[in-house]
Amino acid sequence: MITVNLTAAGWSGTAAPYTQVAQAVGVAATDQVLLHPYQGATQAQRTAARAAELYLTNNGDGSVTIVADGTKPTIDVPVSKEVPVSYTHLTLPTTSRV
Repeated sequence: MITVNLTAAGWSGTAAPYTQVAQAVGVAATDQVLLHPYQGATQAQRTAARAAELYLTNNGDGSVTIVADGTKPTIDVPVSKEVPVSYTHLTLPTTSRV
């Protein structure tokens, strides 16, 4: 999981949807990224995230673009990004004996 802090001052737009491009070290443009609430968020941050109706719209090399379709957060909101790992290229060990 990669934690990204969406800053209150980082939102652009005067009406919803608001947009923020945030640094996400380790994210590549070709990754399929999932957005999650950050486990360590405070109650105020969780409330702000729910009211904001956050949605991940794009990712680039080292960045993610988040939109807020609801209320623009007035406090910093931490979120986690999960980059799923593809196991299709791996050879997994087996417990069977030949």
